[in-house]
Amino acid sequence: MDLENIRQVLEDAAQIFLSAANTITNERRREAEKVFLQFRRSQFSLDLYRYLIEHSSSSYVVYQTLTALREGIVKEWSSLDDALKEQVVQYLLSYVYTHYSTLSGHVREQALQILVVINKRRKAQRAQIAKNGFTVSLALSNLLQSANNQEFQFGLTLLNAFINEYSFSNANEAGLTVEQRHSVKRDFEENELKTVFELLLNKLQSNLSSISNSSSSDHSLFSSILTAIEKILLWNFSSSFPNARRHMESSNNVETIDWRPPVSWKQLVFDQQLVEFFFHIYVTLKSLNETKIILQRRCQILRCLSQLACLNGSLVSDEQCRLRYLTTFSYYFVQTFLINSTLTIHLIECFDLSNIISNLITLFTVKGFCSMNNDLCNSFLQLMSQITVLLCRTTTTTSSYQI
Repeated sequence: MDLENIRQVLEDAAQIFLSAANTITNERRREAEKVFLQFRRSQFSLDLYRYLIEHSSSSYVVYQTLTALREGIVKEWSSLDDALKEQVVQYLLSYVYTHYSTLSGHVREQALQILVVINKRRKAQRAQIAKNGFTVSLALSNLLQSANNQEFQFGLTLLNAFINEYSFSNANEAGLTVEQRHSVKRDFEENELKTVFELLLNKLQSNLSSISNSSSSDHSLFSSILTAIEKILLWNFSSSFPNARRHMESSNNVETIDWRPPVSWKQLVFDQQLVEFFFHIYVTLKSLNETKIILQRRCQILRCLSQLACLNGSLVSDEQCRLRYLTTFSYYFVQTFLINSTLTIHLIECFDLSNIISNLITLFTVKGFCSMNNDLCNSFLQLMSQITVLLCRTTTTTSSYQI
């Protein structure tokens, strides 16, 4: 059967499979499903996959083609030569970027997952691959450094695929053993994830001045960068699994994950400019007109700070390092929110601020605060008490309205 006939058969099957339940019998639907199952089990053929991806008018057929491509790569990994694997990588990078705005979400995600799966399998056999062989990792780094917003947005989407694929909760889509999965995850955390975090911080700094513009695209880009940073700050590192602390807020369970980056992150984490930078962003946002969008960005920054307040693990096993980090954080916290002994926050920010305080006290303990400079400790306690009073007054006012 030639390529065009295969395309026609798959599109006919897709049309039947996607038809409304009351227009197609169960038997015809099962037959259509069988067509796709047989297609996915057929011999790996990049020429066929490319033809279907480029010529099919059905996004479902394209999705199933990408699924067959992913499953074929995993199943036949050892028999496929490196040149063919690299050809797949280059083709999918070009295809997704070229058609980024027109691809449906599930098709784009499937294509990007294939890229990350290939990268992951290469990492598992890294002893046999030259450093420049990790094309997808290099592409991610280059895209996140791009001054072109479209390329950068593509980089964020690719990053999301990396995060989804390397998370602990991810099913074994790459065909690796448990030991291999943990090994490549640790490698990803110590190298790519750290590099990505630094690149995102640089991008955030370079885009900070544009946030004052009223352009929705500027705010959208700024928010996208913050969201990506939040995901890294919420990352469940290999050294911290399982490691979730649960807080109760009203009737909802709120899960807080301690931030436990590996030792390779030490220089970055203990550079006081990291904590100072996030407080600086908050102060910059606060100097702008208090619109709903600006308040949302401020809350995003506070959530980032809340996770930075959760620093734990081997990096802070040394008491002097713990005290230095706590002192730096507390200093900028007080300087930002306690101005002339007066609390300066919006009510909507109280919950995030209380989370920051709770995380600091839980992770660094009362002993840590007692080791700080007395004036700084007293200012921190004053700030904490004023936030508590503000929340109590709000609760009282709300209750009186309900009565």
